[in-house]
Amino acid sequence: MIYYVNSLYVYSFFGFVMESMVYKFKYLNMHSGIFYGPITEVYGFGVIALIILKKYLIDKIKCNKYLKVFVTFILCAIILTLIEYIGGSTLNVIFDIDMWDYTKKEFNFGKYICLDLALIWGLFGTLYIYYVKRYVDKFIDLISFKATFLFVVINIVDTFFTLITK
Repeated sequence: MIYYVNSLYVYSFFGFVMESMVYKFKYLNMHSGIFYGPITEVYGFGVIALIILKKYLIDKIKCNKYLKVFVTFILCAIILTLIEYIGGSTLNVIFDIDMWDYTKKEFNFGKYICLDLALIWGLFGTLYIYYVKRYVDKFIDLISFKATFLFVVINIVDTFFTLITK
């Protein structure tokens, strides 16, 4: 269980850093996410879904390795796009904000889903499962229980302040 919690926070932080860098190039005064702290949890939840997908489905597929990679790509695209939709819809319902809006993109399916990003999520998910996961897991295994507990407490406080101020 601690592995999943640590994965959530590590990848939420990575997502925050990645998106914040993109925002700094496009919009000088914006950062990623709704929280005060440096996390964008949609990325963390996406990786948790990929970890579960790998453990319970992809590792059990018995077929040609190229077909397995293709199936992984399709499943990653679908699951991460679904998480993006759920995340965007949830933020809209709770905070009445749209953190992203793809209505102006070609091949969009409403505000929160578009085909080109679904393909990117499929690529990123596949790269994560076959290459990135094993290296980041070594780092995640080094995080102590005390640090995990501190992350959880800080996130609870951040969530509380976010809910009452936004």
